[in-house]
Amino acid sequence: MSRLFVVGVIGFLAAGCGSPAVTAPTPATPSVAAAPPAPAAVSGAWIITIRTLSDSGPSFCIQQPPVGSTFHATYGLVFGGDAVEFVPPDPIDWDSFTAKISGVNFAGSNAPVAFGAYNGMCATYAQSSSISGIFSSDRTSFTATVTWSFRLDSAQTETLTFAWSGTKQQ
Repeated sequence: MSRLFVVGVIGFLAAGCGSPAVTAPTPATPSVAAAPPAPAAVSGAWIITIRTLSDSGPSFCIQQPPVGSTFHATYGLVFGGDAVEFVPPDPIDWDSFTAKISGVNFAGSNAPVAFGAYNGMCATYAQSSSISGIFSSDRTSFTATVTWSFRLDSAQTETLTFAWSGTKQQ
């Protein structure tokens, strides 16, 4: 028998004599800490400042806020799942929106609503509106752009753009 063979057999037998098998340590896999989730948004009252930024297209017979004018309102923001609802103090004269939330960003729109002489208006038009914005990382404030579009029956469109900034009431 060759000397190499004997050493191999002895080593094999020694390894199997009730002692646990020796294995090389597994290198530790570095773990990457996930970013903490954004604080949960809490529904409640928000003070919103609305400033008229621009007015383009033909003006028509309905009263529009002049560029540069500023308004303040208390809105209710209702959070649920991946959406936020902007509930105005007066649903007749103030915008309401349901916006989809993605991270800290949000966006939503309202389908066109028709108006005309048949419901007491001075012109025939369809009004639509949209909102897009971003919440602060702690979900206590936001900024947004709101757009109103009025498509007249003449196919002309008047568009008003507003800057919204909101702060959660304590």
